Amino acid sequence: MYLVAVMDWYSRYVLSWQLLNTMDVHFCWVALEEALPVSQPAIFNSDQGSPFTSLAG
Repeated sequence: MYLVAVMDWYSRYVLSWQLLNTMDVHFCWVALEEALPVSQPAIFNSDQGSPFTSLAG
C-alpha cells in the first residue's frame, strides 16, 4: 500500500491523504486538490519521488 499525505508542517495538521495499492500519479493529485481549498502554502515540499516529479497530471 502507498500513502500520500499533505500536511501543514507548522501545525502538524493533515490536510488530506490518499491510500492506494499501486504507485500512481493520480492519487497524489487527488490528495493535493483536496488539500488546496483548506490551505495554500507558500512552499510545497515533497520527497521528489516519481509521482511528484512526473509530467503527467
